Amino acid sequence: MKFYGFFNPAGRLLRVLSERFVNELPDLAAKLSPVPLSELPRYEFPSGKPLHVQFTRRNFDGEFAWMFYPAKRDNVQTVFSNVDGVWRVEKRVLHRALRSPFCPFRQLALDPEPLLPGIAADVAMAADVQGGAWSEAMVRLESFFKALVTQYPLDKKGRLPAGMVDALPRNAVAEAKGGLHFFDLEYARRGGVRLSFLIYRAIKMDLLFHLPKAERGQIDFKGSYESLCLSFGVKPRFRSDARESCALKRFTSGSLRRTLCRFFLLFVPKRARPRHEWWSGEYRLLPKKAPVP
Repeated sequence: MKFYGFFNPAGRLLRVLSERFVNELPDLAAKLSPVPLSELPRYEFPSGKPLHVQFTRRNFDGEFAWMFYPAKRDNVQTVFSNVDGVWRVEKRVLHRALRSPFCPFRQLALDPEPLLPGIAADVAMAADVQGGAWSEAMVRLESFFKALVTQYPLDKKGRLPAGMVDALPRNAVAEAKGGLHFFDLEYARRGGVRLSFLIYRAIKMDLLFHLPKAERGQIDFKGSYESLCLSFGVKPRFRSDARESCALKRFTSGSLRRTLCRFFLLFVPKRARPRHEWWSGEYRLLPKKAPVP
């Protein structure tokens, strides 16, 4: 079995795809691979070397693709497996970092579940945003949240269930029988999740994310957020939801070690810094081959 691996500039492993995974699930493999599938052979682990041996052993257990997250404080892995011909995905939490008991968030381990066909709800929204149709994207987002609150009614406090922190368009596909199927809901919040908080995250992560940074300032983020909140009868809490979003980011990846490392890197030449940024999610890609004349 061949395995193709991708590292960040600091040498931390980010993703590994097996030959069988690529052959049987080419569309998903193309989405997970940072390079075209035709270039994967350049990233193959040499046969017999430690990494090849390690993933060959994991392959014997029915595992065929892996995603790693060096930036996260918890040791988390996403694993794609095949059992009796059924492709599945799961989220494993191998180790949890120590945190304050007052922290409302929690990283969840997700049991294996079958991969479902379909296109994530954010794909059409992203196309609208990239095509300059912000209003159309917001209409789609409103329809998404209508389906969400129909399927998961708000409680008396106007909150969604605790495990809906990541109930975003990027983590949902439409089911054939109607409704939404959510996947990768890896975080929970004690006390439930405000709908306004989800609206804030969806606009930021599923719409603004698809614009070049230079163009994001041209969008009335706060106005779009408040308009969508009011359409659901929810009180806008822009600053509060922004703080909550930052708190979630600190929960997932904030650490004293990373803060200190960033400080010391201020004294390192910029060109050399990526080699020390162990938390980076950027891929260390090989130089492109010159075209054959």
